[in-house]
Amino acid sequence: MLLETYFSDFSTTQFISICDKCKRVVTDDMISVFPIFALTTSDYYENIPRCAEVRVKCMAGHHCEDTSSGISCAPDPTCKANEEFQLLSLSCEPTCDNKNPPCDDSYGPPACQCKKGFVRKNGQCVNPNRCRKVNPTDIIKRPTLKEENPCATLKCGSNFYCEIIDGTGQCVPNPGPCASVRCGFNTTCFEFEGSAGCYSTNCGINEEFRSCSSHCEPTCGREDIFCIQSCGVPQCQCKPGYFRKNGKCVSATECGTSSNRPKSTTRNYVDELITPPPLNCSTALILCDKDHHCEDLNGKPNCVKNEGSSKRIGSRSRQGR
Repeated sequence: MLLETYFSDFSTTQFISICDKCKRVVTDDMISVFPIFALTTSDYYENIPRCAEVRVKCMAGHHCEDTSSGISCAPDPTCKANEEFQLLSLSCEPTCDNKNPPCDDSYGPPACQCKKGFVRKNGQCVNPNRCRKVNPTDIIKRPTLKEENPCATLKCGSNFYCEIIDGTGQCVPNPGPCASVRCGFNTTCFEFEGSAGCYSTNCGINEEFRSCSSHCEPTCGREDIFCIQSCGVPQCQCKPGYFRKNGKCVSATECGTSSNRPKSTTRNYVDELITPPPLNCSTALILCDKDHHCEDLNGKPNCVKNEGSSKRIGSRSRQGR
């Protein structure tokens, strides 16, 4: 399991990814050159080698990019209706013509893709029920400029979304578990851990609703903690730059005395460009399978099978998964 060390530095949230099974101690001077676990990281980082070498974890709403000038945390793009940003884009996104395409283990670059339960149709993500084919003999009226986006002025209720059908905007139910759920005032249906539920979206001052909440919302006086990388219950949480105090979200100044203000034991490296050191068996902790060991081949670390079953090289070989 990957854990994230959480740091709050007034208005900046910082993360350092580490492996909880390896019991490795991380010090401040190791943070900018943290090339371990490069061959055992997620598929996303493997697709971006230099992000994998330093294990950069960007703030919420940002993702790691490898550019000609170095590694940086770029803001996530704004996706269209019924789309969501995916760090690992799939080459098998469902469409009206093929709702269940075969998928392999390969991934593409970060991109906006259809949310679960929607399919791609003419560049838009729609409910599969709207995948009807147009009869060639049908007369299709080209909309005027005012009709170009009929959904622009249409407000749909909870658990409904606007879809252009026969040239007009219509509110249709969301697909998935929330399709049959009717929520009350100031509540919206969200799917959490496989079940649909109504959650209050009426947030307080300096709060915002998050369908994927953090397990470690920043609070006044909280020291650095380990934060599990998974979604919490949909709920209202403090906006970036604010901290929880007595149930309210306040600024760092309002946290009180200096001893109660959010602390950080590391420098801000999240938005810096990082040039990682060369990766090899000496500078990285490479976890190989049983009966394998790490060797540098063509300047890159590789797990090579031992010549004899009793041969074990160094402490960098893992004795089984």
